[in-house]
Amino acid sequence: MKTRSMTIALILIAAIPLGCDTKHKSDKRTRIDVHQSDKAIMDELLQYTPVGSDTHKVTEFIQCCLYFEGRIDSSGEGAPKTEIGVKLGHIPGSFSSFAQTSVSADWIFDADQKLSEIRIKRFVENS
Repeated sequence: MKTRSMTIALILIAAIPLGCDTKHKSDKRTRIDVHQSDKAIMDELLQYTPVGSDTHKVTEFIQCCLYFEGRIDSSGEGAPKTEIGVKLGHIPGSFSSFAQTSVSADWIFDADQKLSEIRIKRFVENS
């Protein structure tokens, strides 16, 4: 019985979004329109994570508030992180092509672990 109670407690703890801002519910994630220009996407992301933001703030925004596809990629094993990237979405190709254009964002950090810039990348993938 004690093991079952402990298992249930661990499941409940794991289900709580630790460190997330409660005003952003998981079903209300910010979805970036990937049909916009790269500059418009960058400007929108900078509203949420301005230049000078630390890695914790950027990571929290991505995990708790931003819609993205796939997983979070980061460079720099362990700490300090120098770059965090996610795929924001994709633009389907034409009916005659199975290729799609994916759009990703990379948050770039300086030596003090403060955001220095956001880069937007587009690349073609075959589905």
